[in-house]
Amino acid sequence: MENITKLSKKESKLLYYLSLDGRASLGSLAKNLKMSKQGVKYLLDKLEAKNIIEGYYAIIDIYRLGYQFYRLFLKFQNISSEDEQKILDYAKSLKRVGWIVQFQGEYDIDIVIWSKNIKEFEEVYLHLLEKFSKHIQNRDISVASKIIYYKYRFFGYQGSNKELIMGKSIEDTRLDNIDLNLLALLSKNGRASLVELSKKLGISQKRAWYRKKRLEKSGVILGYNYKLNHKLLGYTHIKIFISMHPFSMESRNQLVYYISQLKEAIYITIPIGQYDLEFEVMVQTNEELHETIDGLREKFSNAIKEISSIIFYYEPKINYLPIFDL
Repeated sequence: MENITKLSKKESKLLYYLSLDGRASLGSLAKNLKMSKQGVKYLLDKLEAKNIIEGYYAIIDIYRLGYQFYRLFLKFQNISSEDEQKILDYAKSLKRVGWIVQFQGEYDIDIVIWSKNIKEFEEVYLHLLEKFSKHIQNRDISVASKIIYYKYRFFGYQGSNKELIMGKSIEDTRLDNIDLNLLALLSKNGRASLVELSKKLGISQKRAWYRKKRLEKSGVILGYNYKLNHKLLGYTHIKIFISMHPFSMESRNQLVYYISQLKEAIYITIPIGQYDLEFEVMVQTNEELHETIDGLREKFSNAIKEISSIIFYYEPKINYLPIFDL
């Protein structure tokens, strides 16, 4: 790889501590890094200036708002770059679409659609098929029933196995416009100050603090993270799909626990669809990926039928709160 940015030990440790705690104060970060607050701020500013940190966002449990992640995985056929761009532009324009990922591998694209029920998903799905079906070779629909987030241990630090779980339950939490606007603001800048939040919401800092704390306590806001430009650091983001045979809840739970201990694991998804389990990793070499997959096959040879993987290539759209966008 060319032009890879090398991190200092302090920088990589800072990125580790910021994962899943992206609003951590300079004081708490300074304590963990055994540095001054001024030193931590300098490192943060440096990582942001180099676009290693591309922004901060609140991890919002959309299931507590009554929504679910419907994923549409597509493989294209007979498609030009111009036609592919038309599909991307159309998907990006849809309000319910919060995330679009382009892959290298079994699928070309994943379109993540926020929906409260199958009818809401079907409306988006059918319109997309009607416009572009001639370019679609294969399509798979999957619903993410649970997503587990892990700290970025791939930086080499194993101090905490902290995890955040999205989708423990589906509710329809009643939020007013202030709450929704606050979520929208934090989804775009998870480190926004109370001064900034209160000014944009038109309320006092005390009320802004109270609203934010209430959303955190209720589990609507699970935590905060940052958008990492992993390519600058020489990492590859890979999604791994597992099919089980025979399927059993006990075996899947054992798989989830095993994966949760892998330093390279950043997400686990419990899906309803073609595959029985999905997880995502950050690796720097093909050898790391092969070791991860070989370890799974050896440990769970009697439970795993098939393992496949795809590479995250580009994310044309990321909106952590598309329905309630300001």
